[in-house]
Amino acid sequence: MDRPLALLSAFFGIASMVMYAVSESSFFASSIVLGDTPGMSAFSPEQRSALAYLAVRLSGTIAWVFLCLYGIATMIRGTLIARSSYLPGILGILFIIGGAGFLLRSATYLLAPKLSSPILLLPMALAGIPTMAWLLIRGIDPARIE
Repeated sequence: MDRPLALLSAFFGIASMVMYAVSESSFFASSIVLGDTPGMSAFSPEQRSALAYLAVRLSGTIAWVFLCLYGIATMIRGTLIARSSYLPGILGILFIIGGAGFLLRSATYLLAPKLSSPILLLPMALAGIPTMAWLLIRGIDPARIE
């Protein structure tokens, strides 16, 4: 019953990591443009600065898309945690809320930047910190794993 949901979570997780890799590639492209690499002498210093700025801006925009996908993956994982018996259901609900905060923060940053607020990321901390504490203190009961 939860297998398709787990596969969907894996898909969004992989898609978000691919977006992250593309974002980082674009970020590091700016250093290639500004360095003394072959072919860059054909551009004036102003053009090279503009290209580097463009690469950094593209990196930032792609990073926000990554965070949208990561938020969706986190909400799906939260649903799986809430349904499972390995961890307390409240942790899953906190992850659903945290993932929604990531998605909302990223979507508002891309579509309506004036409405975007870092406070929307706070629910993810409220999910992650108790989960870390639970795993460190209680752990998972291996007898429940099928």
